[in-house]
Amino acid sequence: MNPSHPTVSVVMSVYDDVSLLAGGMDEGFEGWGGEDAEFWDRCQTLSVWNSGYLPLVHFWHAPQPGKTPAKGTPAMRRLQVVLRTPATDRIRTLRRTRTDDSH
Repeated sequence: MNPSHPTVSVVMSVYDDVSLLAGGMDEGFEGWGGEDAEFWDRCQTLSVWNSGYLPLVHFWHAPQPGKTPAKGTPAMRRLQVVLRTPATDRIRTLRRTRTDDSH
């Protein structure tokens, strides 16, 4: 691990029914980045167990080309826009979209 480079990583485990309660994954994200942060933001409206186990080992590596969550990427621009809407409203919209798609 390179201590001069902060590590940002997302690992989540949720049951299908809980994922659907949170609206599921927003399939409007294209490319890499933002979708997990947006999903986690919605999950926090539910009862979540925010925990982890130590020791945590992360092998530092240089970012992969094209996978840096720079603000200029389409996915990160979408995240900035999407997060302006309250999580509960996004959940309602995503649930409605899934219901409409299933008919």
